[in-house]
Amino acid sequence: MIKAKKDPTGANIYLRVSTKAQGIDGLSIKQQEEMARAKAAELGLKVVSVFKEVESGRSTSNRRPEFRKCMDDCI
Repeated sequence: MIKAKKDPTGANIYLRVSTKAQGIDGLSIKQQEEMARAKAAELGLKVVSVFKEVESGRSTSNRRPEFRKCMDDCI
C-alpha cells in the first residue's frame, strides 16, 4: 500500500501473484485485496486505486506494467 499523490488521505494498492495456482495456497489476489483494504481502513486511508498483476517474481520490474502504473501514481 502506497500513498496516492492525487489524494493525501488515499492509498494505492498493488497486488501480485506469481501464478494463478497461488490462490490454492490462500494467497489469492482477492485475499490480498481484502487484507490491504482492511489495513487502509485501520490507518484511516481510503483506497484510491488498485493495481493487479499475475507475474513471476523472476521477472524484472520493467515487465510489470501495473507496478509501474502504481508507482507513477504515487508520491
